[in-house]
Amino acid sequence: MIALALGVIVGLGLAFLLGKVKGRSYELTMALYTPLFVYIIADGLSMNVSGNIFVSTPFGDFQPGELAGVQTFLALILTIIYAGFRGKRALTVDEFPSVSLLTWILIAFGIGLAASESQVLLIPGLALYILLGALSRRNPLGWLRATPCQGELADIVGSRGLSCLTDEDGLTIYRVENTLVVGGRLPREFSRWKDVVECMADPGTGRTLRVISYLVPLALPFIGVLMGPGVLTALVLAVLAVPLYFGLLIISVRKTRSAMERECEEVIDEYAKFVRERKRGKREFVIG
Repeated sequence: MIALALGVIVGLGLAFLLGKVKGRSYELTMALYTPLFVYIIADGLSMNVSGNIFVSTPFGDFQPGELAGVQTFLALILTIIYAGFRGKRALTVDEFPSVSLLTWILIAFGIGLAASESQVLLIPGLALYILLGALSRRNPLGWLRATPCQGELADIVGSRGLSCLTDEDGLTIYRVENTLVVGGRLPREFSRWKDVVECMADPGTGRTLRVISYLVPLALPFIGVLMGPGVLTALVLAVLAVPLYFGLLIISVRKTRSAMERECEEVIDEYAKFVRERKRGKREFVIG
């Protein structure tokens, strides 16, 4: 379990330090890469062992390659526990959508790494993924740091039968289940904010988008199984995670916009331009 210990120390240590410098969203993202560190270390150590050798552990006897998968899977579980504690009410309104999506992709990425070393781990990996999905369903906004809306904003959203959450500095607006999340700067800085709220309160694509964002990343574990163990597998899965992330973001925005009334197109275009201007120079992804 040397690789597990070293990888967790490196991965979570870097995550904690990055969080102190850049913020909690960076910490959570880096933490979810911990299984990759464990995988690379374990795979490197297993390459130096030849012959029909079994390693005895508290979880049973494993060949070096299989042990690399077990250590990667254990690292994923530890990472999820760490992120669960550190993520509670940690993300701003602007950070929450992208970090949440990336979390599912990186969990699937970790399962793919473990399963590439030992195909048997695909089953507990998928079980873990399903369990996390059920827990997330019970509290989909657990990582969001926001408060109930007040005043006119609360009245407008409430008239649509929705709950409303907001913060002080956010610019984005999105719907999660029966809750509309509105950045606190939007009503203060965008003159047509009421029209945007009205348009975003209507689309009923939230459940469909949630299912897509949840199921599509599951391609990564199966790709890992097909490719087998090795650093090349880790590289391919890591590369695939990038277009998967941006692709799902684009699908999310386009499906939301396609579900709106035609009368909303002008104000949503104006709002998208407004957000781009406010976020210019920042490393944030905005789709018009």
